[in-house]
Amino acid sequence: MGQQDKRYASVKNPTISAVVHQLFCLPTEELAREKLELIRSHFIISTRQLQNNATPSIHLWIKGFEVPAEEETKGIIGNFALISYKKSEDTSVTKWQLYAMKLESPANTHPQRAQIKRDNPNWGHPVLRSIRKGKHYKTLEEAQAELNLLHEHFPRVTIPNMGKLFIMIYCSDRPAKERMVKHILKIKLQPDASYLIECKENMPKELRQAAANKGKKLPVADKETQENKGYFTAKVALGRHVKGKPKPGAKPKPDVDPKDAQA
Repeated sequence: MGQQDKRYASVKNPTISAVVHQLFCLPTEELAREKLELIRSHFIISTRQLQNNATPSIHLWIKGFEVPAEEETKGIIGNFALISYKKSEDTSVTKWQLYAMKLESPANTHPQRAQIKRDNPNWGHPVLRSIRKGKHYKTLEEAQAELNLLHEHFPRVTIPNMGKLFIMIYCSDRPAKERMVKHILKIKLQPDASYLIECKENMPKELRQAAANKGKKLPVADKETQENKGYFTAKVALGRHVKGKPKPGAKPKPDVDPKDAQA
């Protein structure tokens, strides 16, 4: 099996599960060695292998292997292990058992980790990652749903508006005391009638003006591009969405005199 076809071991895999629970009982040491080599050929193993010619072993990472609650809070979802074989404890018969022994290792050396839930998002969040890559949304509702999702996940550091979201994002590339950065996420209509969520820093007016003076103006789309089918219709829809106006054709609310309402 080629290296690209290998995968990380998991306790949900039948073979790995049998090893973890010491269910393999093999009649000869040769068969135990063969089973060990089969595991080596199917799963991604560590580059730091332990050399022991007397008893061969495999050093690898296993997802779901011996993860206590205190490790889960650190985002750990698996552990490194040493897989080898030994004689069965039952002395009445000669059997060979495969087993897995946990090897302690710092969390930052693990190949996979869960994202730790925080009060504020960073650029690793799936929605922010998509926004940074310039993802286009077919409908206004799809784009608005992304902003709503961010607000639901991080209510402490977001202020929702129609068509935009004010949010604090953790930026690890900034100096230590400046990593919580205010941003504005705003839905923008594109010339092809799709929608893009624009992200920019929410800077004070004077800093924003200074930055604008230094920057270059972006080219304006030509008339032909602007007249793409559905562009102006979508633009009107976005405007109504942001301002909270009713859609065309919606029945107007009847005018009621305040005195009549109290009667």
